[in-house]
Amino acid sequence: MFALTLLGRWCALRLKGVEHWLMEPVDSRAYASVRIAFALSALSIWLDLWPLRLELFSNAGNFGPPIPQEVTRLNLFQWVSGTTGVSLVFAGVLVAIVCLGLGFGQRISALFVYLWFTSYSAAAALALGGFDTVARLTSFLVAVSPVSSAWTLPRKAEAGRAPRYGLRLLQWQLALIYWITVWLKAPDHFWRQGEVVSHFGVSMFARNPNPAFADLGVWDPLLTWGTLLIETLVPVLLWKRSTRWVGLCLGLVLHGTIAVLGKLELFSLSMLPMYLAFLEDSDFERFARLVNLLRNSGSDSQPV
Repeated sequence: MFALTLLGRWCALRLKGVEHWLMEPVDSRAYASVRIAFALSALSIWLDLWPLRLELFSNAGNFGPPIPQEVTRLNLFQWVSGTTGVSLVFAGVLVAIVCLGLGFGQRISALFVYLWFTSYSAAAALALGGFDTVARLTSFLVAVSPVSSAWTLPRKAEAGRAPRYGLRLLQWQLALIYWITVWLKAPDHFWRQGEVVSHFGVSMFARNPNPAFADLGVWDPLLTWGTLLIETLVPVLLWKRSTRWVGLCLGLVLHGTIAVLGKLELFSLSMLPMYLAFLEDSDFERFARLVNLLRNSGSDSQPV
């Protein structure tokens, strides 16, 4: 009986810890920053797909009439596949993305953007890249996260507090993306031999393929294995307050390099919102002080 009592107390403490970990009130500006960053990344994907919308999603496109699917599949283009219908869907998505970024009808806008991501992923699976999956998952988490009144247009009430669970889900998503990526890369011969960077530099994915990448020497394994090391360590560094900014800088350098050297800028942009989910109250206070300092210095420099 005594053992059962101790076990019950231990379980109650653990459950209370989990509840605090998920539901602790945090600065709602964290959700606003994720929302705005996601809207910008979704807009970039929309701009990339807009010129190809008819070729990819209409009856007259490369894939022809959509294959009949189960009713449970979320695919707008199964029912709206004419050229006019496809254009109208894209126009509606653009409105939803803009509304999401500005803070109008945030949850409905995010749900519609999520429906768009699932629809075009189902309609043109052969034309997808890795960023589509990342954006689709992020759009769902943004839709189910608490709504923030911060950084909306027109400006509403001052930012308050919101439960942390949405940020935790985004944080876990980032960690799983990196660790699963490393798990899948580890058995690959080119990653094991440290030859990926040289092959990437002369491939169709490089922004400016150059034969010089084929002779990187010792830099090839260092950069290849360094990429795996960064992808493994970034989630761990981000979880700890003392190393969070180191993780942020490493991740931004990694994705910035990928975006500059490769034609993968949409992937880098799709990863950015999840990084912002790690920002804490102290970070926003620091940013606010910096903005006030810049404002004051600007007003002091005005001629009398």
